[in-house]
Amino acid sequence: MRILFVCSSNVCRSPYCEFVFRRMVNANPVLNKNIEWIRSAAVFNHSKKLHSKARLALLNEGFSSRELDLHKPAYKKVINIFLKRRIS
Repeated sequence: MRILFVCSSNVCRSPYCEFVFRRMVNANPVLNKNIEWIRSAAVFNHSKKLHSKARLALLNEGFSSRELDLHKPAYKKVINIFLKRRIS
């Protein structure tokens, strides 16, 4: 199964969901076995980094600065890849 969280900018809600859900999947053997792909993407805005409030919330959730720095907001290209894989 593939999971894609989509929002307008991919700097607040969708990356937050991606990080938290990935942690949940990694902690659960059944989910970990059945979910192969977790991503987030935007449909409008092309921001370059996480919003400061989302970053702070994720740091408070226990994620490291290093993990958060690795997040590169993705856009329609990821959605198109997701849909092509879904169809095939």
